[in-house]
Amino acid sequence: MDVALVQYINRLCRHLAITPARLHPHEVYLDTSDTADPRVASLLNVPVESLRLRFALLQSLNNTLESFFLPLVELRQTHTYQNSIAALLCEAKGLIFYDTKVTVMNRVLNATVQRTADHAAPEITLDPLEIVGGEIRSSENTYFCQAARQLSCVPSSQLCVKLASGGDPTYAFNIRFTGEEVHGTSGSFRHFLWQVCKELQSSALSLLLPCPSAAANRNKGKYILTPCPISYAEEQLLHFFGQLLGIAIRADVPLPLDLLGSFWKGLVAESLDLEQDLQEADVLTYNYVKKFENVSDETELEALCAEISSQHHSGESPDSPSRPCCTFTYITMTGEEVELCQGGRNLTVSWENKDVYARAVRSLRLRELQNVECMTAVRAGLGSIIPLQLLTMLSPLEMELRTCGFAPYSLPLG
Repeated sequence: MDVALVQYINRLCRHLAITPARLHPHEVYLDTSDTADPRVASLLNVPVESLRLRFALLQSLNNTLESFFLPLVELRQTHTYQNSIAALLCEAKGLIFYDTKVTVMNRVLNATVQRTADHAAPEITLDPLEIVGGEIRSSENTYFCQAARQLSCVPSSQLCVKLASGGDPTYAFNIRFTGEEVHGTSGSFRHFLWQVCKELQSSALSLLLPCPSAAANRNKGKYILTPCPISYAEEQLLHFFGQLLGIAIRADVPLPLDLLGSFWKGLVAESLDLEQDLQEADVLTYNYVKKFENVSDETELEALCAEISSQHHSGESPDSPSRPCCTFTYITMTGEEVELCQGGRNLTVSWENKDVYARAVRSLRLRELQNVECMTAVRAGLGSIIPLQLLTMLSPLEMELRTCGFAPYSLPLG
């Protein structure tokens, strides 16, 4: 109940444009419009006086955490000390208001500034003619790659600046467009970030992959990290992508990125949900696995294999040439057929091993979603700009909110 109450208070305070510290307990109320939110549904049967008393307790707890406790805590998690304060705080992060987390985070970011006013900001020069007309002939011509090349020789410490504030704030680097004279840094910097996000979510760059569930009209427009082995050059680009996430946080500029929840879970080092995350990312594979798990007899399994064989032009069983079969292979998110075990192309799915096959397909997809190699590079880049221990306090949704801002509202027509 407390976690649901914190989520509701976060939303209420955004609506009222105030912080939870300034919200009076008697201003906490629920109405019928809140029933649509499943996270708040558990609060509907709780007496309003009980909610207000509970909020007053959470409010006092958050004020104490913000003022006295969190500034003194070592937030870095270690697997060795599972009962450390950081580990316990990670388990209890659902009790901390988002505004409390942001306040503490901003203090740390301002305390970890490494480039002072005495040092000139790095400057990069971008050629707009490389992307004229919106058509990018080569990935090397993108703003993303142009910036990555020029900033590769700049120490990450020079990109760690204080939080942006004022009319013309200090950003991690200045941008100059070839043939253009721009006064001030804010407009060109924001345009650069907008263009880079547009490039990342297009075919111009291969770092992100459209969500496979889009084929079933689910999560259209969302992206995940492309799950494939990466070269050193691609690792450097992913590192720069992580740096851009940190730079945007320090600049307080929301990035127009639409990434699937599994990406943000990986970024804050949270485990994936075996059911929910697979269904969100690839509902077709999720349904495929469920069909094998729910098969009740051999006849039904044979009919299922026949249906799959007809769709994928699979072969016949070596034991019974007239009977179609499935083998221990599956298609990756990038469209390549891989063996799920050694010699999988020669191993037929049978009644005895169907559950093993279903687990192997599920495991393949979850490994692709975790994408440890790529996520490690992104986190390394992010960690060079902001302290990664700050992510201990944030949920995946809050990390997305801190990086990308609030999702735009769809206005009804007519």
